[in-house]
Amino acid sequence: MSDKTFPLGRLVILDYNDTLVNTPFIDHKPLHILPGVQKVLNMVKQQDPTTTLAVAMNAGGVARGYSTEVATRREVENILTPLHIDIIEISYGYPWPKAGNERYNTPEMLEDRKPNTGMIKRLMEACDATPRNTILVGDSEEEDRQTALKAGIPFVYASRFFSSLHMHFFDTELPKE
Repeated sequence: MSDKTFPLGRLVILDYNDTLVNTPFIDHKPLHILPGVQKVLNMVKQQDPTTTLAVAMNAGGVARGYSTEVATRREVENILTPLHIDIIEISYGYPWPKAGNERYNTPEMLEDRKPNTGMIKRLMEACDATPRNTILVGDSEEEDRQTALKAGIPFVYASRFFSSLHMHFFDTELPKE
């Protein structure tokens, strides 16, 4: 095995919107798991049962007053139940909160919000993971890919991850410094 390949006991960190589920306020459809997601995540677990599946998501709608932390977490946990996600991290930080929700615009809250790396570092620490056995899967250049680069972990676009039948993304090289 090359020193740049993905070892066993890996941590797969997944974005939420447009990676695992649709975005209802954009596509105007009820919230649902995207096609192919469950099949590929089952394949990942079958290939290596020690893989930890985690979600790292921004939830700025809470700071904007569209939902509450409790309602958001409940919705996320309910929709993701069939995917057997091991850990869910949600950042409620948002740089432009609704009046009265300024607590979501603190440096600590914003450090968790992608493209910052607070959630990623916490997930890696909780799973005793290193950059060599962690990968971030997402749909966004601005948030997800930039987060992976800052954290020093490989990144794979969700479209590639969920369409790959041979799981070659686990041979993704670590980001160049």
